[in-house]
Amino acid sequence: MEFKIPNKFILGGIEHSVEMVQKLDDNALGWFDPTVAVISLAQTKRGMELSASMKRQCFWHEMIHAILNVMGKDKLYNDESFVNTFASFLSGAIDTMEE
Repeated sequence: MEFKIPNKFILGGIEHSVEMVQKLDDNALGWFDPTVAVISLAQTKRGMELSASMKRQCFWHEMIHAILNVMGKDKLYNDESFVNTFASFLSGAIDTMEE
């Protein structure tokens, strides 16, 4: 089952947008801006194109930040280790789902 990164989605009644950018500062792969409800995902890192699976995992990572923000879970929102591990498990589960 193939997952396609959306252009927008509703979370907690708030419309969130997803933008694909060539690259982000500090060679980051993704960024969630809670002030404007936008997830930005890099297409490249250090000049190299990111794989589709890496982009999906990055999307889930930023989606988890967005969910925790809407939930008001600031401590977990700022816990990169938690968010990264959760995103890795979620991405792996979704990537291996079968109909």
